[in-house]
Amino acid sequence: MSAYPITSLVVILMVLLQFWFAFAVGRERTRSKIKAPAMVGDAKLECALRVQGNTIEQFVMFFPMLLIALPLTGDLFGALLGAGWLVGRVLFARGYMSEPSARGTGFMITVAALAIAVICAIVAAVRHLIMVS
Repeated sequence: MSAYPITSLVVILMVLLQFWFAFAVGRERTRSKIKAPAMVGDAKLECALRVQGNTIEQFVMFFPMLLIALPLTGDLFGALLGAGWLVGRVLFARGYMSEPSARGTGFMITVAALAIAVICAIVAAVRHLIMVS
């Protein structure tokens, strides 16, 4: 990804965010005294687990689409798309941890970033197929 240095920095932030959410799960486990592998019994722990799990689910879909889209979008737009995904994840986490029903705005921002990445990835792939043909 050396051709995309700004996007590379955003991807590093995505991984650091994943680490932060994993750390939050550990912190909630310690606070609640619920040891692994148990995952239920404390609402804050369950929320932290869902934030972490949902973020991993979203990352697995978003990251490859971002990579495929980069030749079409370029570094700056790719980075902005990734930054939008990050903002969505942070808002999702803040909302979910305060009141699970408040996660909607962050989730919608995340899904919008994913949808744009998917559309750009499809266009990039089709353009590449046309050029190769």
